[in-house]
Amino acid sequence: MKHLIGSNPWTNSGISRVFRVLSYSTKTLSSTTSPSNATDSLHIRISRAGDPKASIVPVLNQWLEEGKHVKQSVSEWMSEEMNYDISIGDMAIRLDLISKVHGLDQAEKYFDSLPDTMRTFQVYGALLNCYAYNKGLDKAEATMQDMRELGFPINAISYNVMLNIYCHLGKYEKLDVLMQEMEEKGIKHNAFTNNIRLNAYASSPDRGDGEIPGQDGKAEQIVTRETRKHAYEVFLTVYTNLGRKDEVYRIWKLYGNLGKFLNSGYLCMISSLIKLDDFDGAEKILAEWESGYSFYDSRIPKVMISAYCKRGFIEKAEAYTNSLIGRSVIKEPDAFILNSLATGYQIDGQMAKAVETLKKAILASISGWKPNIVTLAACLKFLEGEINIEAAEEILQLLRVGGHFSTDVYDRLVMNIRDRNPNACVLDQIKGDNETLDEESTRIRGGQI
Repeated sequence: MKHLIGSNPWTNSGISRVFRVLSYSTKTLSSTTSPSNATDSLHIRISRAGDPKASIVPVLNQWLEEGKHVKQSVSEWMSEEMNYDISIGDMAIRLDLISKVHGLDQAEKYFDSLPDTMRTFQVYGALLNCYAYNKGLDKAEATMQDMRELGFPINAISYNVMLNIYCHLGKYEKLDVLMQEMEEKGIKHNAFTNNIRLNAYASSPDRGDGEIPGQDGKAEQIVTRETRKHAYEVFLTVYTNLGRKDEVYRIWKLYGNLGKFLNSGYLCMISSLIKLDDFDGAEKILAEWESGYSFYDSRIPKVMISAYCKRGFIEKAEAYTNSLIGRSVIKEPDAFILNSLATGYQIDGQMAKAVETLKKAILASISGWKPNIVTLAACLKFLEGEINIEAAEEILQLLRVGGHFSTDVYDRLVMNIRDRNPNACVLDQIKGDNETLDEESTRIRGGQI
């Protein structure tokens, strides 16, 4: 799925307001311009959608499906002569959009074109994030220094941007210096600050001074009483990525000493053990969660079912799904579980079941769901080999109607199936569609499988 706006913290709060203003500002235009002579644009389509309070997601999805860019459209719209003044926040948004759509050079030109009175803390902050996003360390540091010299009230957001780029580039000595500056200026750390610090201390095998994670406890020394549970979940993920199962269990024990585990903690631990190929351990943690959870979190059983299917344990996946139904935990498997089961059948070579289950998953799906593209491709190939073109086209039609991929990809796949072109790769065609992503590639908080 395409992201409409990047992760710039100075712009996210304003983008929804931009679309609301866009909707209202085009009301007069849409009422006075006939469809025959109106230039097709995103803001005209939104204005025609009706109630300004209603969701504009369907309009945006259709715009994307036609191969058009939301970022660029909003950026161009903001530069038009409209009946309202562009605010400082809008300028920060536009700076971020230009950087994402046209590149950093154009963003710098836009920044330079602004009068000094418009180069506020927000705009400088957006520029700082643009440099950090593009790993432009020197320019990011220069911008941060400009903000200091201009006397801006630099907060944790700006420091987090710099801490993050230092962490990603392995500049740990600079990270320590910046942390010291925050303490001297009395700038409070937030959850993002702690995440960056914990990852930096725990993930580096050698920080240059002999400190090895898990041996000297350096990372754990910065954990406060208030942040312990969240910090331990970060540690679980970091040590899992390092392949250190002993440290994962050690952190889990420390987590347990704090009292009742959070659902996010169970999810993180189970995901970690799955990634470390410790299914016995994951099943024990799962059983522990099932015996005493106070709030049901569907992500936890789903991550286990998905793992069973991907590793070829389809019988375990079926048995666990049936147990959830038998215990009235769920009424029936949803699209996510069905998608996982279809993958399990495909891996196990049970292609008829894979096709049947994938179709059920599509029918049960909701907006935002995506099929496993490898399984989908295998099912289409199987039906093509069975000369069951109608069944293959039915699956594709269901996916198209559900908005799970574009009409263009649908047409190409149908043509490929009808022509039975042995040189055409269905998987590559599906992967080529930016709108078609495997839903299981989405990060699950607390770990990945």
